[in-house]
Order: sequence, then C-alpha cells, then structure tokens
Amino acid sequence: MHTNAYDEAITTPTEESVRRAMAIQLIINKELGL
Repeated sequence: MHTNAYDEAITTPTEESVRRAMAIQLIINKELGL
C-alpha cells in the first residue's frame, strides 16, 4: 500500500507532508493488520 504526500501533485513534497503520509500509512497498516 502506498500513500502520497498531499502536496505531491503540485510540487516536490515537503518534509512535513511526507511525514504525514508515512504516519497515515503506518496507521492504515496497523488497523488492517498488514
């Protein structure tokens, strides 16, 4: 599973948006038991 940073569509992702995307991905993986 992959989650994109929220600003990736318009510019190079910022560190903050990458961290948020990674955190969301970890939460989804944990909730789904992946």
